[in-house]
Amino acid sequence: MKFTKLLMLAVILLCSSQNALAYRGLYGHEHSLDKPIIADEALEIAARILVKLAEKGIVPMSWSHIKPVRAEQKYFNEKSEWMITFRNPNVRIASRQQIYVFVSPVGDYIAANYTGR
Repeated sequence: MKFTKLLMLAVILLCSSQNALAYRGLYGHEHSLDKPIIADEALEIAARILVKLAEKGIVPMSWSHIKPVRAEQKYFNEKSEWMITFRNPNVRIASRQQIYVFVSPVGDYIAANYTGR
């Protein structure tokens, strides 16, 4: 009985840790087709991602109501990515007033940070 409970706990932890590392498992696939997205789609996808990050406690909840400012296609290591900028003037620390969300050309979440790099 004790072994069965430990085994079940191990399986649950293993499954949840895999989801925490994979965007599709944690947030769901934001873009249903593997075709390139346009700027307006990148803005919508990034806004949903930022809400999810706030709900998970990764960024403060004040970010969940902020609309994106712009979407730019950037190249990092010769690979194209969408960089979506959000500004939150209610954040007191100046270096934390902007968040950048990065998505792939087909709309998959890559990363989010305060530096844009």
